[in-house]
Amino acid sequence: MDEQVKKELIDMIEKGKKISDKYKNLLFPNIQQEYKLDYANKIRKEDLLADEDGSFSVPIQVERTF
Repeated sequence: MDEQVKKELIDMIEKGKKISDKYKNLLFPNIQQEYKLDYANKIRKEDLLADEDGSFSVPIQVERTF
């Protein structure tokens, strides 16, 4: 971010103006990362979906995504 942009943003904030959408990515960059949950004795997705022991009678479906 160069000095001119910083001055424009400071001026908008001091005057109580709404900050333009063009500055959105400069102020709040979109950083998306994918995370993986690992723990002891975790069942692999492939094994769970294979239904080898016959105890899993309903299909898996995504209820929430974070």
